[in-house]
Amino acid sequence: NVYGVITFSDDTLELSCGLECETLEFGREVSVPVFRKNGVQGTVRCKYRTEGLSAVAGYDFTAIEGELQWSPGEMRQEVTLELLPKQLSEAADQFQLVLEDPEGGAIFNPNQDGSEDRCVLTITILNENDELTRNIAAMKMSRFVDKVMNIDKLRLGAQSWYEDIISSVCDVTDDGERASCLDWMHHICSMPWKFALSVLIPPTAYCGGWLCFVMAIGAIGVLTCAICDFAELFGCVTSLEDSITAITIVALGTSMPDLFASQTAAVTDRYADASIVNVTGSNSVNVFLGIGLPWSIAAVYWSVAGPTEK
Repeated sequence: NVYGVITFSDDTLELSCGLECETLEFGREVSVPVFRKNGVQGTVRCKYRTEGLSAVAGYDFTAIEGELQWSPGEMRQEVTLELLPKQLSEAADQFQLVLEDPEGGAIFNPNQDGSEDRCVLTITILNENDELTRNIAAMKMSRFVDKVMNIDKLRLGAQSWYEDIISSVCDVTDDGERASCLDWMHHICSMPWKFALSVLIPPTAYCGGWLCFVMAIGAIGVLTCAICDFAELFGCVTSLEDSITAITIVALGTSMPDLFASQTAAVTDRYADASIVNVTGSNSVNVFLGIGLPWSIAAVYWSVAGPTEK
């Protein structure tokens, strides 16, 4: 390839940071070289960004993104990273520097971590305070807890949870524009629900997102039970059978969120794939899981319990 192969010098890189930083008041700057090999013709570009693994942006490093450009004949560019200070009790963390979207005919190194579409450098941030805490049992235990639970992610989750709760009450519009009367009416009607759900459902920073998933599924189940009870009461008041209520009011109420979700996906997505998947996926889950699972449980129960007088 006469335009070159964009690559790092290795797949991994070890850096270190401690309580005090040498070059910045709040962090340490490190330059990571990115090479262009096997060809230097033409102008080539690629984008770069950071992606956290166990390291958390804003607590262990500063998230960055940008673009690198090599002019004809150039073989090296640098990405400047900022590492944030580490406390005595913090364990080593990792994040990635990702190169993607090459332009100008250059390709990424196929022998390095990543794929044909991107090149990945995994960076490990070591704690320079190891010598200070080597013989302190409490610090060893704190580091073990940090390695298992990732205290920085818990701090990020708590901050995100607090911001979600405040946003559910104070934010009338999502884009920050001036709210209309319709926006205020929608906010007032939906605020109790948004506040309750934002308090009960934690962010994905806890337990790898599983706690958020379980709480969200539980909230959906509770709301479904409430909707079914209200629909049954409405049918009783209006003298409608449960089957009629189910295929009209309940079906309309459960389908409207899918309608708005599909509309949003169709407008924002370039190919509207998410809109089609939402429709087919929702119906598949309703048929195979929503109906099939209770039916299967009932079949197993009655085959074991046997028939009754009723």
